Amino acid sequence: MSSQYFAQVKRNYDRLSVFYDLLSGRAESSIFQRALDLLRSRKTKSVLDVGCGTGKGLIELRDNDLGGTLLVGVDLSFYMCQKTAQLNLKVINSNALNLPFRSSIFDALIFSFSIEIIPDELIKEVIEESFRVIEPGGIVCFIFMADKPCKNLVSALYAWAHKCCPRVVDCRPISIVNYLNEKRFMIIHREILAIYGLPVEIVLAEKG
Repeated sequence: MSSQYFAQVKRNYDRLSVFYDLLSGRAESSIFQRALDLLRSRKTKSVLDVGCGTGKGLIELRDNDLGGTLLVGVDLSFYMCQKTAQLNLKVINSNALNLPFRSSIFDALIFSFSIEIIPDELIKEVIEESFRVIEPGGIVCFIFMADKPCKNLVSALYAWAHKCCPRVVDCRPISIVNYLNEKRFMIIHREILAIYGLPVEIVLAEKG
């Protein structure tokens, strides 16, 4: 299932790479900035951006001095990685189930609107792989569409678009807390924000 799924996602995002930056606007950037504010006090020295896309998040991390000695992104899409590499950023073409790093190498991981495109049956494996590469006491930051009751026109339209065009509107509302508790991550911060009326959650979890 995982190989077939990742092959499909790779094809989707290879196509989307041409105009991806037009789809993610200032609203996503403001949410990401909030996450950086929460991470700043940790004084991170080695950060991995999982699902880094075209590298916008890596630029923000670098400009906020949150990368330290090791700042790198991974993305499934070869063309997304190409765009990131053109910005003189470190990036590796890989997926979240098989991170090409030794164990306990990073003190922070970030999933910015990437964990919710992974099927429910694979999220546990992704969390396990994150647990492997992060050092004890390290932080994982998740930014994702929250599975919270939200009855408004925007939510209804988004749900319709996701149902009709799941390859383009592929993010879906999820809850991640149970997965983290199973893997000995301690949740240290949860916060609900919004993008155009859609609930977005930031979760920070520490490896015990």
